[in-house]
Amino acid sequence: MNTLQTRSNPFAGIAAACSTLVDEATTLVAALLHPNKVIDEVEQARALQVEAQRIAATEPARAAALYRQASRIGRQHALSSDPAVARRARS
Repeated sequence: MNTLQTRSNPFAGIAAACSTLVDEATTLVAALLHPNKVIDEVEQARALQVEAQRIAATEPARAAALYRQASRIGRQHALSSDPAVARRARS
């Protein structure tokens, strides 16, 4: 949101902050309701990171791809199931 939009609508910033708060609370509740899913995602990401570290010296391009893949693991499900999270990730 640019400065002109904020000045013309002083409540736009508050609305955006409230929207972000709701998105974060939704994500937190989903994690609390499905802790095993979160643990599985962390284990997957960690395994990819370990493999990336192991091959970083000999295959830097593949290691970078593994790091990217690991960084997206938790977001893949969130993006597909929650439109608000998808909207925030695109911005």
